[in-house]
Amino acid sequence: MGVPFERRGARFDDAIEAMRKVWSGDVVEHSSDFLDWTGFKSHPLPLQKPFPIVIGGSKGKAFSRVAKYGQGWYAPTAAVDQLKPLLGELGEACAAEGRDVSTVEISCMWVPAMEGPEVVKQYEDLGVSRLIVPLQALGAGNPIENLDRLGNDVLAKLAD
Repeated sequence: MGVPFERRGARFDDAIEAMRKVWSGDVVEHSSDFLDWTGFKSHPLPLQKPFPIVIGGSKGKAFSRVAKYGQGWYAPTAAVDQLKPLLGELGEACAAEGRDVSTVEISCMWVPAMEGPEVVKQYEDLGVSRLIVPLQALGAGNPIENLDRLGNDVLAKLAD
């Protein structure tokens, strides 16, 4: 996109600032190194206010971006033990922004074959709102059958 790799974070931050202006419904003026909008107005507007921004990552300024801009954080983890140390960093970034970490909705990947249903409670206790099961983690074969098996063999146990 013509932006040096080293400036990707600044471009990301600027885009969020610009989008927030646009989502206000007002006529927008936004001039930066990356965007130049004059008399810009967008339709339709998001129904949810603030529009939920989910930011993923755990390196560089990811946590400070989540604390400043995000309603949610996608944790790039595949196990509950990988998530635990990252939560401290998220908490510190939120504290630095004067934000309660509990206002950040946390999503992360869960591979039932690696951890099993017994860890779901651990994720919940850590504040995770959403577990995402990658389709390929359910194995080869018919994806519909794999999803049925996940529902019947794994998720049904969680409802008990």
